[in-house]
Amino acid sequence: MYISYNIIKELLAKPKDLSGKELAEVMTMAIVEVEGYVSEAEKWSQMVIGKVEVIKPHLNADKLKLVTVDLGQTKAEVVCGGVNLKEGMLVAFAHPGARVRWHGQGDWQILKVATIRGVESKGMICSAAEIGLQDSKEPEYGIMDLSYLKIKPGTPLAQALGKDDLILELDNKSITHRPDLWGHLGVARELAVLWKTQVILPKLADIKPDTEQIKDLKISIKEPDLCQRYIGVVVDNVKVEPSPAWLKNRVEALGMRSINNVVDIANYVMLEIGQPLHTFDLAKLASSHIIVRRAKQGEIFVSLDETERKLSADTLVIADSSRAQAIAGIIGGQSSEVISTTTKLLIESATFESRGIRKTSLALGLRTEASIRYEKAQDPELAEIGIKRFIYLLKTICPTIKITSPLVDEYPGKPLPVSIELSPSWIVERIGSKIKYEEIKKILESLGFEIWNKDKDAWMVKVPSWRATGDVTIPEDLIEEVARIYGYGNIKPVLPKFEIKPPPQDEYQDLRWKMRELLVGAGWTETLSYSFVGEKSMRGFGMLHNNHYITTKLCLTLVNPIDSEKNMLRPSLLPNLVQQVAGNLRWFDEVRLFEIGRIFINEAGNFTAKDKQTTKLPKQPYHLALLAVSKKGSDELIFREVKGILIELGLRLGLNFIFRQPTEINHDWYNKEVTLDIFVGKVLVGHLGILNSELISLYDLPINSVAVEISLDALPAVSKLLKYKSLYKYPGIIRDLSLVISNQVIWDDIASSLKDTSPLLESFELFDVYESAELGKGKRSIAFHLTFRHPKKTLKSEEVDKIVSKIKKILINKFNAEVRDH
Repeated sequence: MYISYNIIKELLAKPKDLSGKELAEVMTMAIVEVEGYVSEAEKWSQMVIGKVEVIKPHLNADKLKLVTVDLGQTKAEVVCGGVNLKEGMLVAFAHPGARVRWHGQGDWQILKVATIRGVESKGMICSAAEIGLQDSKEPEYGIMDLSYLKIKPGTPLAQALGKDDLILELDNKSITHRPDLWGHLGVARELAVLWKTQVILPKLADIKPDTEQIKDLKISIKEPDLCQRYIGVVVDNVKVEPSPAWLKNRVEALGMRSINNVVDIANYVMLEIGQPLHTFDLAKLASSHIIVRRAKQGEIFVSLDETERKLSADTLVIADSSRAQAIAGIIGGQSSEVISTTTKLLIESATFESRGIRKTSLALGLRTEASIRYEKAQDPELAEIGIKRFIYLLKTICPTIKITSPLVDEYPGKPLPVSIELSPSWIVERIGSKIKYEEIKKILESLGFEIWNKDKDAWMVKVPSWRATGDVTIPEDLIEEVARIYGYGNIKPVLPKFEIKPPPQDEYQDLRWKMRELLVGAGWTETLSYSFVGEKSMRGFGMLHNNHYITTKLCLTLVNPIDSEKNMLRPSLLPNLVQQVAGNLRWFDEVRLFEIGRIFINEAGNFTAKDKQTTKLPKQPYHLALLAVSKKGSDELIFREVKGILIELGLRLGLNFIFRQPTEINHDWYNKEVTLDIFVGKVLVGHLGILNSELISLYDLPINSVAVEISLDALPAVSKLLKYKSLYKYPGIIRDLSLVISNQVIWDDIASSLKDTSPLLESFELFDVYESAELGKGKRSIAFHLTFRHPKKTLKSEEVDKIVSKIKKILINKFNAEVRDH
């Protein structure tokens, strides 16, 4: 939105004369953010009004003239080729240093002293186009004739043309909830408070009929919930013509196109006080009965922009007895447009319900200057001020007009006054500065609030009508009013006193972050997916029929999903992870993704709902899921790689993941022949396996697709996992064992047997697995390291030999192992 500093000055008793930078800073710090400002006079800073005194022929050019120009205090001689030059003519004169466009074309140039056909020219007599203006009366190759101004030579051109304004651009977002600031009057009120002066209201007309033959004007509001107030009056003897220069200049400077005096006055009043108006050509209406109603479904309406629109029954229209003549608060109709032959006007000044205007504007894809203001919630009191201001300006510009009807004011939606209970001590406490109660009262009253005391620290504050449309409704709003006028710079930043202590440590969150760091460091990529899944993926994973992992009743269905194809909360991380991997395979041959997040199960969990403390929300445990796929290599390699990552993850975190073949397959999405359960101690925490062929076919995945899902809530807290100890003081002894065993024996069973054989056995590590026909059918050879260490002394070989012998006997007896000697 654009603001004219000249208009603001006219609305203040004692305005200040500030630069654009100073005014922008004042307004930004206390009223509204100013995005920028432009000085109209700046581009004509080296231009003045000149009077042509003498015209002589140029000796070296037939079409050029030597012209002596009176510039007030001085005179200048210039060369000029204007075809309409005459002595006594007032012209626009540009001194050297001014910015001009040669013949109105090309880029702006800095004017310099020039020698033209042997004669020095110290300046330039300009055409309108050469200084960025338009003049329809100016002949081709002619000079702009300003003789009508009746002004002294030497007067700055910007001042003479009324183009010496300072235009500020306000940030529209920052006045979204300040409808009063959508007009100059509202901004002037605010500046009056800051500058401790008074607002001068624009001059208004006393509207009374000028004739005994009163026009019968009737207004019927059929939708009082959508139209709070509607005021109308009829005016005759109107002469529609171009606007006077001052009005045209101001309307155009504020970003609107000048059309004619009637339309320009309506726009100017809207810009000046913030109240949109509309004018109808009364002769084009079927009657002088105005009806504010909803449109008929499918009703056709041709708007002023010559667009045919099909209206819905939700659209509020202004109609006569025959048809709709305007879309309320947005745009008028072509059928009642004011044109050059119009002599009778019906003038509308109304207040429409903001949400209705906003919905209609969005539905039509049409926003106008009027709708922008109405959708912010207008003060109904502005409607009367607006129409009286319009009549005053119309009488000033067109004195022949006659008011031929009374002022008809239908006001069914008069709002109740808004009052707020307020404690001044509470304001002082919240602002954090010792402001006197009397100063708080003075600030609020200067802003238009009325205050009466219940007692010293209990006030009732009545909100002025221009702030009572949803802007100021609660005590916190009044804090802002006091603080911004008092001055944010006057409030000293003081750190409140409070106890500094670290937040409570979430050990499970620490565990999740350590897992992220380790997996990313190992080359995996973390992904974050929505918590929603659809029936397709759920059925693909076998989750929508009874099985041991999850049943239909455990799936949480959303009442109002944002995507109809994802209407459930995820009971597993894998469905979304599989979809993401499938998408990435378009670009990569290998993909390794993991996700850490909550799943949702329809069973009572640990969290309670806010509204009812006894109501338990569904279970929301944290899970870790990994998925590795490859278009090359074997499934065995991928499987071992993923298992190795889990083992390394466990070692780094102090977890001992134990992998066992499941006694019962209770997770349908794995290949039943290549699946392992994952235990920590005796607790089942997750599963590792190759995805089954049905799932691989459904998502077009490579055969080598290995997935893991682990319940993190089933793991111990990080403090119980990571226990640091000092470095070993005494050396360890390493022995290697090699066994030939049945290929049905798994390493985890052997590892479990080794754990309790001796307290001196510090660790063991499998380093070789070998199968060959020489070993025999169904046999394999394995080799592993055994590390022994005593915490208080150096071990002797004899001590270790006894323990190794014991281990051999256990393995021979339990697994029918054959010990291979090296």
